[in-house]
Amino acid sequence: MAPVPRDFGLFAIGLDGSPESEHAQLVAADLASRCGARLTGVSADGAVLVPEGSRRIPGVPGIELPRYAESVGAELLVLGRRPRSPSGPPLGATGDAVVRRSRVPCLLIPTHVTGLRRILLALDPGPRGGAVRAFTEAFAAAVGAELRSVTVRRAAATAPGHPRRQPRVDTGPGRNDAGHGLHRWREGVFSTEILAEAAEVGADAIAFGVHRGGQLGGVEQEGVSHHLVREAPTALLTVPL
Repeated sequence: MAPVPRDFGLFAIGLDGSPESEHAQLVAADLASRCGARLTGVSADGAVLVPEGSRRIPGVPGIELPRYAESVGAELLVLGRRPRSPSGPPLGATGDAVVRRSRVPCLLIPTHVTGLRRILLALDPGPRGGAVRAFTEAFAAAVGAELRSVTVRRAAATAPGHPRRQPRVDTGPGRNDAGHGLHRWREGVFSTEILAEAAEVGADAIAFGVHRGGQLGGVEQEGVSHHLVREAPTALLTVPL
């Protein structure tokens, strides 16, 4: 089924003066130009120089950035993704707070990701995955990215003394121009198989749903979101559930 067309009118970009933020601004500008969206910059850091036309708002960035994005009707909030710290939240204090609070989908871009050519959707087959799928399909189509998707089934338990079964990979009927399957089912540990699929297909970003509030490590499915934000080398597209 073809994705439902959607017009993207506005992307918001969080600015903090870091190299990650400046890089994310360049990528966001390219994505916005691809789908005809406007780009608005916003900073909650009074010491940061912001480009002309950007907003400076007082307050805590993790609170004010998602609040601003929602208030102006942005369809996407873009942030630079900093390298993982050995201690503290896996996305940094601001990134973690933004993703947990935002009612707007967030795109966190590390400096080595220069564009979104291929997005992997970690697809939950249940009803809560519908909104994640709908947004990701529309976004990928709007920015001209190829969309792959993966559904992971929990591996069946093995009897004591028997070797562990190798994860199974099945390919769905959809194909891209090169003949590669667009959706695959894998069997194994959720986060491990999602990361393996992302590496195999060369994904620039992984899209998945997150519950607002609480900690990313406290979500369902053995903390899948927590593992993805800690271990994925790609950009992250988080869609609030």
